[in-house]
Amino acid sequence: MKKFTAVEFLILLAVLSVLISLLVPALSSARAKMKLNVCQSNLYHIGIAYTLYTYSNNKYYPKLRKGSGYRHTMGKDGDGKPAEVRPLNKYYDTRKIAECPSDIGQPMHNIENVYREWGSSYTATSGKNIYSIAYLSSSQTPRTLDYYDQSDKKIVSGDHNLWANRLWSSKMARWHWNGEKRRVNTLFQDMHVKFYTFPLEYNSFSQDEPPDVERWGHY
Repeated sequence: MKKFTAVEFLILLAVLSVLISLLVPALSSARAKMKLNVCQSNLYHIGIAYTLYTYSNNKYYPKLRKGSGYRHTMGKDGDGKPAEVRPLNKYYDTRKIAECPSDIGQPMHNIENVYREWGSSYTATSGKNIYSIAYLSSSQTPRTLDYYDQSDKKIVSGDHNLWANRLWSSKMARWHWNGEKRRVNTLFQDMHVKFYTFPLEYNSFSQDEPPDVERWGHY
């Protein structure tokens, strides 16, 4: 058996180093893409659960409750809320699809993993704003499927950090993106899921601001 000389061994190490340097970014990119796809699949199936719920409740969306996890309509026990009270769980076993594989936390409350802390990586849209599917006050009635004119532009749910006050400058808010754009996996009412790019001026929008289709692009 031929023995490697010192020079040949160094050349081999150099070649292997180059190959590894080329392979690692490709593997990292493939892993990130896989996590993105899993998250989008989760949201699509959560969309099915929303559809089943609304058609079982005269087309009304679920009423949301206050608390850290009040927008979590599906998932496991968390934040003092048992899985049994989360309205979508009875229509679909959403506990299995409530965890985003890229969930690295939430900067506003300094949570390292939203799923572990609050029971779901995904949040429903709520409050008196252009996103809303339901209000928080018990005296107000959730909206219905028929409330919105353009179902392909109405956001229903998404990664927990879709909200403007989630400190976009923090790496904890960047589950699927590197900071060049505000991009979040987002479920729309017509059931399509998109790696959605939010407007650059998103942080400056008032929560009570009425829809402006020309600027905002959905309502």
